[in-house]
Amino acid sequence: MFVNEEGNIVATCALHISWENLAEIRSLAVMEQFQGRGIGSALVEFAISEALTLEIYRVFTLTYQPIFFKKMGFKEVDKKILPHKVWSDCLKCPKFPDCDEVALMIEL
Repeated sequence: MFVNEEGNIVATCALHISWENLAEIRSLAVMEQFQGRGIGSALVEFAISEALTLEIYRVFTLTYQPIFFKKMGFKEVDKKILPHKVWSDCLKCPKFPDCDEVALMIEL
């Protein structure tokens, strides 16, 4: 979570542990008027740092903004390599099984 000077939440990001050696960056969002200031990158870097602290060396994301994550070193991967547990989350999505999000992963 990122809070601006007025005390308002302007961005958020979560690191979800999927497996003992795999985590997901989820729910990254930055209010439109605060985009382009490095807030999203800082949140992703913090999540990666947290993963490293937990000795998790593979982090993935499902996103509609692959260019953003590619600039941070993530590489596109086939969704089929993601664990079954991840897909159990996706079962509730109205777009399943025709997900239009892009899967990306970074090896730390």
